[in-house]
Order: sequence, then structure tokens, then C-alpha cells
Amino acid sequence: MKGKIATVILMIGLAQLTRADTTVQEAQQALKEQGYYFGQINGEKDADTIAAIRRFQIRSGLPITGELDEQTLRTLHSG
Repeated sequence: MKGKIATVILMIGLAQLTRADTTVQEAQQALKEQGYYFGQINGEKDADTIAAIRRFQIRSGLPITGELDEQTLRTLHSG
């Protein structure tokens, strides 16, 4: 029973990581298309990605966090 619970928890964690990578990858693509990101589209939230998010947030009048929060993602995908 404990093994099954651990497996389910692990699978949920891996699913969230996969989703997070997809979210970052989609954000990188949108940021690149809008001229904020110049790196590789790889789904990794590295220093270049964070800098691009911050540039986008500054230009969009959003709180400057460097995070892909809900407001940033919504604004990014609407433009």
C-alpha cells in the first residue's frame, strides 16, 4: 500500500515537472516572437529566460518578479 502511494505521488510530481517544462517552453517561444528572448527554446528556466520574463514584465507594466505567474502568462499570450 505504501509503495502504491509513493508511486502515485512520484507520478504526480513528474507530471507537474513535464507541465512546467512545457509552460516554460511555450513562454520562451512567445517571448522570442515578441523580441524579449534570444536563447534556445529548451523549456529550462535559466538566467536568460528569467531576464526575458523580467524585460517583458517591465515593458508590460507588470510586477517585476521574473516568474511566470498567472498574470504574466495571460499578458504574454494575449500579445
